[in-house]
Amino acid sequence: MARPHPRRPRPTRPPRQLPRPRLRLPPHPPRPRPRHHPQLPHRPLHRHLPHPPAPRRPLPRNGQNRPPRPPHPPPHQPPIHYQPFDLADVPPHTIQNTLTHLTTLLTDNTLTPIPHTPYDLRHAPTALRHLQTARHTGKLILTIPTTPHPDGTTLITGGTGTLATHTARHLATHHHARHFLLASRTGPNHPHAQHIHDTLTALGATTTLITADTSHPDTWPTLLNHIPPNHPLTTIIHTAATTHDTTLTHLTPHHLNTTLTTKATTAHHLHHHTHHLDLAHTTHYSSAAGVLGAPGQANYAAANAYLDTLPHHHPHTTTLAYGLWNLTTTITQHLTPTDKQRMQRHGHTPLTPTQALTHYTTTHQHPTPHTIPINLTPPPNHPTHTPPLYRTITPHPTTPPTNHPTNPHPHTTQPTNPTPLLTQLTHQTPQQRHHTLLTHIQTHTATILGHPNPTTIHPHQPFNQQGLDSLTTIELRNQLQKTTGLHLPPTTIFDHPTPTHLAQHLNNTLQQTAKETLKDEALASFDELDRLFSEFTPDDGSRPVLISRMTELLAKWKNTDTSSQPEEDSDLSSATDEELFEIFDKRFDVD
Repeated sequence: MARPHPRRPRPTRPPRQLPRPRLRLPPHPPRPRPRHHPQLPHRPLHRHLPHPPAPRRPLPRNGQNRPPRPPHPPPHQPPIHYQPFDLADVPPHTIQNTLTHLTTLLTDNTLTPIPHTPYDLRHAPTALRHLQTARHTGKLILTIPTTPHPDGTTLITGGTGTLATHTARHLATHHHARHFLLASRTGPNHPHAQHIHDTLTALGATTTLITADTSHPDTWPTLLNHIPPNHPLTTIIHTAATTHDTTLTHLTPHHLNTTLTTKATTAHHLHHHTHHLDLAHTTHYSSAAGVLGAPGQANYAAANAYLDTLPHHHPHTTTLAYGLWNLTTTITQHLTPTDKQRMQRHGHTPLTPTQALTHYTTTHQHPTPHTIPINLTPPPNHPTHTPPLYRTITPHPTTPPTNHPTNPHPHTTQPTNPTPLLTQLTHQTPQQRHHTLLTHIQTHTATILGHPNPTTIHPHQPFNQQGLDSLTTIELRNQLQKTTGLHLPPTTIFDHPTPTHLAQHLNNTLQQTAKETLKDEALASFDELDRLFSEFTPDDGSRPVLISRMTELLAKWKNTDTSSQPEEDSDLSSATDEELFEIFDKRFDVD
């Protein structure tokens, strides 16, 4: 019997090994530029290798990548040659000649400089953050502050104005300024020119008053020539301003030209003719109207907004957007006590001259491109009375969120939170509502006009005959809009010119608004019922009960609607033929 062949043992496979993790080494530091070995001949290194490598495309170094050779130039142009340029291999005198030649080309406008934004060296962190986020165009330049010349000249535009006079006196007293050039359209012919000159002279300053229209470009060369070389121009303060108030709908090019020329055009020529001078600082007196707005001063706000942007384009320039000064100036001389009370109701308390000029000193000690020195005193009565621009910087109680449904009809006017006036009107008769609204209108009108007693406002006399102008009518409309919660057009006071007509209009509008609100609430309730009914299945036993109740409500509503119809139309199905013909004859007058 043959022996069975022994089975070979099955070879065992080695266990599967996981791939070994790769060790990531830090990158090698950059190798220094290879130098020629002193013992090797001065020839390329690859020639010393046994097998020279294949030629490869050279990598760029320090921006010296040679661009591709251009095609043959046209016959009228010389050939173009490209050559790498390394500043490290250029002698200093060549760099000096190059920069001198570039300066000449830039001065005579042969070359146009790239855009640049100057930053004071003290604002270097802001400039670096601006650079980090790549929000700039061109170059960012850090400028070094210049120390004012001890015997330098201070130029003030609008130099005979009230603000300029107080500023010059402040500079002579606290900043030791000794030479002033006061430029204005009246100059020495101003009624108080001699008083200004004597006041500054008593403080130890030399003062020159000159007649100059600084809004004209040809005036500036002549104006700058009046500055002696031993007292160079060091500081410029632009205070000139003119207002020409009107509402936005009545604004004309003449209104714009009056305000923009004095402020914006003068500022433009100022920087254009003094950019080459080594000035310590330039200050523009702007107005808070360019930031916060002012009724009837859209043109004045635009002129000041132009000044507010200049420090971002010119070094060592600051704009002070002042609020109202507690002084009577050429611009504010038309303001009555009522106008000042209105401004205080809007949160503007006038600055004293000491407060305003202290801000001037602080700004130059800690320069900021744009500063708004203003006293804010918002009314503490109700947060909705605070101007919108102040609500983020003034404390006021937070209003808890309400659970009222949103208005499904956005075009209808619907006050979300009832005001005290609306709460009072809710439980009154139509006659009482009219009397309440009339008293409310008289009270606000008297407050705006500065009258101590609301009864001085006649209910049947037009508003314009009782002292309201275009600005105060807008204020009255704004106050009524806040207290009633209605959206009133700007022409509401003009369309309803007497307190009685206006009270009747508000009463009708509030009643219509109340009906619209009830309708919206009913529609919202129907939507909620629809959602609740959808929760019941068709075989649910509760559905018949709900359907029966809805049918009763619908029948009740239909009977209410048909109750006002004539008796012959109430039930035509039970009428006889004679009754139907009789109704037909009455309706159509058939003989």
